[in-house]
Amino acid sequence: MLLKASDSNKSKALVKGKGAGLPDPPLPVTAPLTVQLVNGDNGLCWSASYTTAQLLTNSRALLKAKIP
Repeated sequence: MLLKASDSNKSKALVKGKGAGLPDPPLPVTAPLTVQLVNGDNGLCWSASYTTAQLLTNSRALLKAKIP
């Protein structure tokens, strides 16, 4: 996981994962899609919602989305 903060509205959250320890999400997804990252230590939460147009890759193998 990579988190980058920005004062100029260019914050970034990049999450990649693979392996047997991850659940198999039901891909492809249906928009609108809401994604949440929750800090288990303090409960802080980051979330984003994506429309169909913001889902750049939405296949059985990969989900890639971007908010302008």
